[in-house]
Amino acid sequence: MCALLAALLPLDRLFGADYEDGSLDLLLLSGMTAGGVAFAKTISHWLTTGFFLLLIAGPLAIMLRMPAGLLPLLLLSLLPGTMLLSLLGTMAAAITLGARRSAVLMPLITLPLMIPTLIFGCAAIASPHPKPALLMLAAMLVLALPLAPLAAGAALRAAVE
Repeated sequence: MCALLAALLPLDRLFGADYEDGSLDLLLLSGMTAGGVAFAKTISHWLTTGFFLLLIAGPLAIMLRMPAGLLPLLLLSLLPGTMLLSLLGTMAAAITLGARRSAVLMPLITLPLMIPTLIFGCAAIASPHPKPALLMLAAMLVLALPLAPLAAGAALRAAVE
């Protein structure tokens, strides 16, 4: 849940400031593809939310008396999970860019896409057999890695035009 909240909070301003001041137009005219711009924003989103969550998860799990054997599994499930949340969130932020009530619309778009990530992430830690849940997280990440930036790029081009 912390990963979901950390990923959702900055999404409404991910492209908003660039869209309002015109720098998104310049980014798209710079020769970089719209998918590349979206992927760069996804990496910056993950570095500011998911990476720091990975860093703090270990000490926080020890502080909350999580069994030491589950700590590597927690970090292993958080890595693809936070990346997936950033990819899906960036895609939703690009889709809702320019909408009047994007702050209300974005959670309605992202939550149905992000709930499976939470389910499989929790299942990897709570289940006695974590491998299927981890493989499902990895499969979802492999699927979203090329598709989410392409969809976000198409939405950015549509919002700018």
